[in-house]
Amino acid sequence: MHSTLIFNIFIWMQVFNVFNARKIHGEFNMMEGMRRSGNLVISFTFIIVLQVLAVEVFGDFISTVGLSGRLWGISLGIAATEWVVGLVQRLIPVSDYVPTDEERMEARRAEKEAEAAKEREEEEKKKEEKRQRKIKRRQERQAREAGAVGVATA
Repeated sequence: MHSTLIFNIFIWMQVFNVFNARKIHGEFNMMEGMRRSGNLVISFTFIIVLQVLAVEVFGDFISTVGLSGRLWGISLGIAATEWVVGLVQRLIPVSDYVPTDEERMEARRAEKEAEAAKEREEEEKKKEEKRQRKIKRRQERQAREAGAVGVATA
């Protein structure tokens, strides 16, 4: 029964989210214009009927069990919190920010400086690696020479 309850809540949250998705530009009445959108009303009706049938009738086919009226109410109540979330989202002020030409130029300049710094760092790293290899070769040569001198004196 827990899986059926979670499934039911999930589907209903998706349905309620469609209402929220209809109003994204600071508009508050998510039901506005529903009568003009006949296709949306038909789609909602179809989804609602399918959901009720899925839970209550097609239980064996999709592994659900029928829910009591109380659990249907809990499902719808939890899913309806999607409307609260949508309202809170619409209350958050968001402005469309367009950077000025000067800000864009400054950002490009900063990117180029960062790239140049990275290239300098990589070049320094290569130089240091080359210097370390040179030191290692010198030490190996000195060790061979010292070994050759030790053999010659013996």
